Amino acid sequence: MAGRKKVILFLVEGESEQDALVAPFRHYFKERTRVEGEAFRCDVTTVSMFPRSARTFTVRANVKETVRGFVLDRIEQRHTYTWEDLALIVHIVDTDGGFISDDRVLANEGLNGIAYHPDHIEHPRPSGIVERNHVKAKALRALAFAGELVYRKHVVPYRVFFMSRNLEHALFGIDADVDDGMKERLSRAFAEACKENPRMLEEWLCDPEVCVPGDYKETRDYIQKGVHSLERGTNLGLLLDLKTE
Repeated sequence: MAGRKKVILFLVEGESEQDALVAPFRHYFKERTRVEGEAFRCDVTTVSMFPRSARTFTVRANVKETVRGFVLDRIEQRHTYTWEDLALIVHIVDTDGGFISDDRVLANEGLNGIAYHPDHIEHPRPSGIVERNHVKAKALRALAFAGELVYRKHVVPYRVFFMSRNLEHALFGIDADVDDGMKERLSRAFAEACKENPRMLEEWLCDPEVCVPGDYKETRDYIQKGVHSLERGTNLGLLLDLKTE
């Protein structure tokens, strides 16, 4: 397999993240490495609460094993790359306010669902959101501290990057809920714009309104403090200086 490019595998939550991010990063890294993308089609950090949402993969004993199993299943299905081909696994997650304190989740019986604000969350039954946040925060910490995934003694570096509070918020500055159709249109439009302007991805990731400064550990610690997991931001800019050799 001499000369075969190593693979950076992007793991994302849904189709909108895959449309918006995988193609632009594929173009960005095209001279150095190959980019592949796979979508869980649900939130893997809370899938233990809602196992039926995992329609395309098996929920295992812990979130790290669930992610590892998902990658192995996709390798088996695709037959386009192997575990040994992987140079890095990039896992992009939505924070969804998961690290805020319990007292920042407020009751609002007038709502039909969840409402996100810059410094708190409102919901008709806040106890359910508090429980979700605890599960999500625990899973995110486990993944962020994992560092690597191993299969048959072959170690692959693994890094978690966040979108706060979600893709539409970090990428487009949209606070309100966005339906699936709008998500798809926005994501594809962004990918197309990046294709026409090769510097657009870099410009967005380096925008001070979006970029969370610091190294991997610093940004990982930052997003867990206060209400940062509700504020607009991402640490995806760290990928721009990635060494893939």
